[in-house]
Amino acid sequence: MGFSGTVDIDLHGIEIDGRHLLAVEGGIEIHDSALESIRVELGDYRIDLVTNEQGITGTFSDDDAKLGVEGEVILANNGNYTLDLAVEVRDTNSRELRQAVALLGGGSALTGKAKIRRSGRLPF
Repeated sequence: MGFSGTVDIDLHGIEIDGRHLLAVEGGIEIHDSALESIRVELGDYRIDLVTNEQGITGTFSDDDAKLGVEGEVILANNGNYTLDLAVEVRDTNSRELRQAVALLGGGSALTGKAKIRRSGRLPF
């Protein structure tokens, strides 16, 4: 699926030790996003990044987008990550968007909802 939009990155601090990302504070905003392959405008999204005892946490949110997104990704200091997202099609008349959500895995084209859980290790 082709994706378009404008990305604004506003990071207040990054701490790197060699090849390891130790800390980051700030946010990433995605404006006017769209899935080009099915010609659907999605809306605006944000990822707020903070560092805490768990590692680096990115909290996902949207600004009343056609595809609602909420959840987080946690990157531990040892390189392990967990991603836990809930997505929901708010425009239930958009058959194409409901089908795209079903392709994400763990979702349904009927409900337009999906839970996405992934974990792994980044190659540090």
